[in-house]
Amino acid sequence: MKKQRRLGEVIKARRTAIDISQRELAHRVGVEGSHIAFIEAGRRRPSLALLFRLAQNLDIDQQELFLLAYPNAAAFIEPKDAPLAESREAVWRRFLATAPRYSVTAGELAILRKICLLGRISSPSAYRSILNSIRQAFETD
Repeated sequence: MKKQRRLGEVIKARRTAIDISQRELAHRVGVEGSHIAFIEAGRRRPSLALLFRLAQNLDIDQQELFLLAYPNAAAFIEPKDAPLAESREAVWRRFLATAPRYSVTAGELAILRKICLLGRISSPSAYRSILNSIRQAFETD
């Protein structure tokens, strides 16, 4: 059975690998040295802001640290190796299912489809935000 990595172990391993003390790391991220000791011992869970600063200072992937601190959140995060085309299409299909509710015209759909090709749109609500921005840009008084 594969041993599950723990947040404190990962932080301590990386901190020792780059040869800095708990006190130095604490100074870099703006907390007390004892707080780092508690995190490494698994007695405390850092805030999201502190996780971000730890990831930056230790050069660790932010998502990896987040999932170690909050393992139940894994169900809400798309895997890094998920094909973007599938994800893009799935989000587009979910938006299309709600489009009639917002009286989206064929012309607006065509524009949004082109915008979709520019990059990954994260959710149907992001499409609605883009749509509202387009509509506001063309409003007349």
